[in-house]
Amino acid sequence: MQTFNQIADRDAGSADAFIGTCLMSIPYMQSAHFATTSYAQHMAYETFYKAMPALVDKFAEIHIAITGRYKPVLKVDNVVDTVEHMRRIVQAADEIYPTQDSALKTVLDEIKTLCYQTIYKLKQFD
Repeated sequence: MQTFNQIADRDAGSADAFIGTCLMSIPYMQSAHFATTSYAQHMAYETFYKAMPALVDKFAEIHIAITGRYKPVLKVDNVVDTVEHMRRIVQAADEIYPTQDSALKTVLDEIKTLCYQTIYKLKQFD
């Protein structure tokens, strides 16, 4: 049987990796914002990269307040498709969701909402 500290360490690592994924999505989407020739996509990406910093900041601060720790986990994912990248963020949020405090679940829902709204805008208004 795992101790509470072992479970907390595992969960903290997952949350840390999620924070890193969200942080790395900001320059990724801003780069896509510059590269697209579609005005609708340009605006969808801009909405994403302007909203994500506040959401990831809120998540990280609550996470640190609860666990007392944060270890940066930043990696560059070689995903080319921005919709796939946002789907991966949603999947990562779903994976850590069951083990998070309700305050963090609320922010995870906000992050997922941002991803889904951006996916909708990219697919419907191209």
